[in-house]
Amino acid sequence: MGGPGHPTIVEHNFGQGRSVYCVVPIETDFTEAGSQVFSALIGALLGAPTLGSDAPPDVWITVFDQPEHNRVVVSALCYSTETRPAPFPLSFSLRLAPPRRCTLVRVARRAPTCLL
Repeated sequence: MGGPGHPTIVEHNFGQGRSVYCVVPIETDFTEAGSQVFSALIGALLGAPTLGSDAPPDVWITVFDQPEHNRVVVSALCYSTETRPAPFPLSFSLRLAPPRRCTLVRVARRAPTCLL
């Protein structure tokens, strides 16, 4: 696999878009190297990230664009796989497309804990 004449990763322009094909499933490779390659390829396709965070891997951050309400909702959900203090610090950055800009940030109160 790989080497001259046998590429591992191929990029192709098609119409107004670009695609990347990789012969190995890097999106399911949970090693540090696999994550870095996957992130680099997505970054090359999309440019600067819209959302960035220092969240640990078991925290899922989602962004909901609600233009009809003139707002963007960012949520963080912790699927805790390890013991950590609750609450714990979390920061994120969100890049909005011009001419949109952030004028107010509201932090929701902590949701009640549900144990099953």
